[in-house]
Amino acid sequence: MMTRIAVALLALSLMPAAVAGAGRSAAPSFGVASARDGILCATIDGADARVGERVAVVFPSLPQAAAWARLEAIRDAGQCAALRARDPAGRLFVLQLEQPLPDDDGGIGIVVRGARGFGQRHARVVAQLASGSAWFVSCTSSEGLHLGAWATPRPVGTPLWHAYFYLGYDTEPDCLEAETRDAPAQASASSTSRRNGTVIRRLAASEARSSRSSNAVSPPRSRPTRRSSQS
Repeated sequence: MMTRIAVALLALSLMPAAVAGAGRSAAPSFGVASARDGILCATIDGADARVGERVAVVFPSLPQAAAWARLEAIRDAGQCAALRARDPAGRLFVLQLEQPLPDDDGGIGIVVRGARGFGQRHARVVAQLASGSAWFVSCTSSEGLHLGAWATPRPVGTPLWHAYFYLGYDTEPDCLEAETRDAPAQASASSTSRRNGTVIRRLAASEARSSRSSNAVSPPRSRPTRRSSQS
């Protein structure tokens, strides 16, 4: 009996850590984070995103990392201007990480609202949402990154969320066709940024390496490398 009580008390003591990130957002939503000049900025889908909200930030290049952060207000007009130009329709915030990340992490990340917790499985981050698990992928087109959140480890069917991030330089494309798909709600979006992203995604799909099978397991790749100008 004492053993059962001890186990129950241990489980209760761990519960707040698992749900600490839930916040007040009723349904999960996502966004893109980008570090520049020492500031981590985020553009988020969701009109109810607010200053002070706790979110998870996933850095999808292998090995993946994740951290909790707070949304903060933009302090001046020039702050996060580059990210605003990439996604004028999103809500813009500064992210204040609650704990430092390893030196290798940073750059481009995925913001997760409504996460109840996250864990690590085989170098990948898995977030716990009210609706189930979310797995994260990142791959390159010829000039940018496709970022996605999926309910399964493999990109099967349609994603929970998808975004295209233009890098501004040539990269070697390595995306599967599935990794370039929009989520159902995004497919009907009419914003200019998403229309442009769809065109680029179609180009990326045609440039994907033919040697990769469309039903293969697709772990996130390492950081994008610039394509040589002589190739």
